[in-house]
Amino acid sequence: DALPICMGSALWLFALRRARQLGGTGEFTVNSTPAAVPIYSRLGFTATGPHEVANGFKYIPMRREATSAA
Repeated sequence: DALPICMGSALWLFALRRARQLGGTGEFTVNSTPAAVPIYSRLGFTATGPHEVANGFKYIPMRREATSAA
């Protein structure tokens, strides 16, 4: 189970660094599945509203501030 989290963290850090290199603010938004909320929370994301449903899929909108730790 640790491998996907490690791989996911490595991919996230790569994306964050690349976005900053390209002049991005470091601010990101995602629509997280309920099961992935703890993972996104560990990466610095916070929920920005209650769960929503679109096309039968439940998700929680989340945002990571530009000043959050990588």
